[in-house]
Amino acid sequence: MSISSEELGNRFDVGSDWQEVGSPVPAALGDARLQLHWAAQVVGAVGHTFGTPEPDDSHTAPTWVAGSDMMVGQPVGHDLSLQSALAPSRMALRVLSAADGTALDEFLLSGTTLDQAYAWMAQALESHSGGEIAGQLTRRDYDMPDHPVGRGADFHDDDRRAMAEVARWFANASRVLGLVVRARREAQPLRLWPHHFDIGTLIPLLGPVGEEPSVGLGMSPGDQTYPEPYWYVTAWPTPQNPTLPPLAGKGSWHTEGWIGAVLLGTDIVLAGRSPAQASLVGEFLESAIPAAITLLS
Repeated sequence: MSISSEELGNRFDVGSDWQEVGSPVPAALGDARLQLHWAAQVVGAVGHTFGTPEPDDSHTAPTWVAGSDMMVGQPVGHDLSLQSALAPSRMALRVLSAADGTALDEFLLSGTTLDQAYAWMAQALESHSGGEIAGQLTRRDYDMPDHPVGRGADFHDDDRRAMAEVARWFANASRVLGLVVRARREAQPLRLWPHHFDIGTLIPLLGPVGEEPSVGLGMSPGDQTYPEPYWYVTAWPTPQNPTLPPLAGKGSWHTEGWIGAVLLGTDIVLAGRSPAQASLVGEFLESAIPAAITLLS
């Protein structure tokens, strides 16, 4: 199974929609990214506590809303009227009207603790639902990267430029990956997963999601593997002893612990201004997606 360049066409040509990245440089985003990762747990907890459970856990996963630069959780409540959100550039939690996205309430995180953030969200949801959404938020029990915020320290917004830069990485990923989702009807909805704090989609190739094989693609703002933003394309099930084809667009193969095509944020920034950055990501995806499918052939 393969994808031709004609099939892909210009679907990755985002043009003026690409927000130039590189200020601050990718390697300088670690603290901002980790704080936002912990803050995003509050949004995920709203879906986990009050949402309708889904087998793939997607009820906990926000989406990125273009134009508003927010990570917006799934609607909750009997009439699905409210949504929780995280605005990275403002470093703020919000409660939104699901009807039109209007912000009904806001909580600035700087100078507050994670416990206070959870408590505020629970109180705000109860207040704006007239008491219909009530109760403490259930926190997920999974491994999270270490950061003082996770151990009770205050959030801080000492580097608002870095917070805004993380938001630009997510905004670009939402735009580009959204093109993939719209072009391939079998692709899963684009989600921002709170556990790993990456944004991505899954393309099932020969049947429903969860049945092999499939290709996953997305963007991580950084993690224990690469401490900077990076794009990835992976094949599932993981190929055994594969012959890895060459990749375009500065892509390389990651082979330690998992196998996938990777494009590092530093290489994107070094490409130059916005058009060149967007073009490099497009070249990478147009090469890496069919390469991953080839590994499953």
